[in-house]
Amino acid sequence: MNVLVVGFGSIGQRHLTNLMELYPENNYFVLKNSDKKEVIQNCQILDGLEIYSYYETVEFFRTFDDINLNAIDVAFICNDSSKHLDAAFILLENNIDMFIEKPIDSDFKKALEFHNSLIGRDVIVMVGYQTRFHPVYLKIKEIFNEIKNDINYMEIKWANYLPSFHEYEDYTKSYAGKAELGGGALLTLSHEINILNSFFKDCKLVASMSGFSKGLSMDVEDLVFALFKCEDIKINFTLGYSQVHEERYIKFQTYNKYIVGDLISNTIIIFNSNGTQEKYNFNLKRNELFKDETKYFFNCIKTRKIQLNTVEESVSDMALINEIKRHKNFNCL
Repeated sequence: MNVLVVGFGSIGQRHLTNLMELYPENNYFVLKNSDKKEVIQNCQILDGLEIYSYYETVEFFRTFDDINLNAIDVAFICNDSSKHLDAAFILLENNIDMFIEKPIDSDFKKALEFHNSLIGRDVIVMVGYQTRFHPVYLKIKEIFNEIKNDINYMEIKWANYLPSFHEYEDYTKSYAGKAELGGGALLTLSHEINILNSFFKDCKLVASMSGFSKGLSMDVEDLVFALFKCEDIKINFTLGYSQVHEERYIKFQTYNKYIVGDLISNTIIIFNSNGTQEKYNFNLKRNELFKDETKYFFNCIKTRKIQLNTVEESVSDMALINEIKRHKNFNCL
């Protein structure tokens, strides 16, 4: 199988490394149009190494015109968010199965167009929301489904610190910190929107506020606060990347339980009204999530069926993101 990786920053190199470990029998190709040569592993630059010698069995290209796309079977799209679907439309012309890093794109209309373009085509497309494979998410979803009818309130939050995302690069010039590249907390941390939509079939935005915190020099929002009503459950939703102490959790309560799923400590605690507690602990190496989603994707290619992290789901995610962005209080803070 011939596999093409489009874009070769941190996430592109992560995917290629995992692919070469999981499927060493494949042939690998990389499309990169930058002059950067650093080897990045686990979000760290490996000093003294260059990509061309480190990935010596991989063939590199600069443009799509340099590649015989008829020979490509699968592609991983890992370039800037605003350019995801530009690459995807080119690959679609050759009916190439593709994995698109999240978000599907920064342009909602483009996402709708791409979704419509898939109708009638035998092409497997998956979007890279690896949190859907996280053991805390999977267990919290199981608990949620068991007591959903009793839940009256839910809280979802992910707040971290953008300058420490990739310490080897200037965050103000990274895709996450630039609007033209598809940055901003809503798109960069859109895992949480994807999670929210996985719990409910119908979410209505009640109110939202977003804006820029003091001290970070970016042209994108780094704070988002939203209230949703989803199937009669009230949801308090927070995203941000100006918080030096990272928090990421899913919480919900019933008349006699309070459940806290922590995706940083990888724990779940159920507080009961009688004073007892139930606790779950999970051992997790973060890269296993990326491997799990990759294995799922290749199984979808084999079976020609996909049910998780679909383009249709991503269009729903983008619709909710677009609604938040169109709210009168967007960028008012």
